[in-house]
Amino acid sequence: MKKAKLDILEDLPGIEIEMSVDQQNAPDHEIEDTGGSGGKWAFNKLLIIFGPIILIVLIVVGVLIFYLMDTVSPVHQTPATGKKNYQATEQQLLDKTNLNQNAVNLAAVASEAWRIVYLKDFMIDLKDSKGNNYVLMCDVAFDVDGKINLDQLENNTSVRDIIYKAAQSRSVVALRSVEERKKMKKELTSELEKILGKGSVKNVYFMNYFIM
Repeated sequence: MKKAKLDILEDLPGIEIEMSVDQQNAPDHEIEDTGGSGGKWAFNKLLIIFGPIILIVLIVVGVLIFYLMDTVSPVHQTPATGKKNYQATEQQLLDKTNLNQNAVNLAAVASEAWRIVYLKDFMIDLKDSKGNNYVLMCDVAFDVDGKINLDQLENNTSVRDIIYKAAQSRSVVALRSVEERKKMKKELTSELEKILGKGSVKNVYFMNYFIM
């Protein structure tokens, strides 16, 4: 009976087909499963390797973009700032020009109001208390009213005589003193105003002054 059943099973074609199909399908499923696991592993490996590199590249690009935007912004603002500086500089130049012009005007007014008279080559004989002879050599200048004729003053012997007498009335020691020369300047101013008019003379100067 058992042999007969086995013979019957062997004679049934459907069973052989199903068995062969099952045997063929089993390895395919194993291959497919193995292939799917290998692809995921390769992707994960690539992600681990290239992920940090991509992140670094993105950070560098972001920093470059921020730097470029920060650099471009002042460039657009430069014309406005430059314009303000230019305007301020121009105003300062105008102010300086006005000051210089005012100084020129004041100098012109001063030159018209007062002019300088030069009396040169004074050689004044002096004696000390012991009778020793000395010579005072100097030039004298003073400011006078602009309305006075300078030519008449420079050739006026009376003006030169006033200077001679003022120097000879002092001792050699006194004429070497700075304080005494200041007193003599005041005396000369007073004496010259007697000739030229009150308030017409100021600022007497001694130049090339020495005693030998």
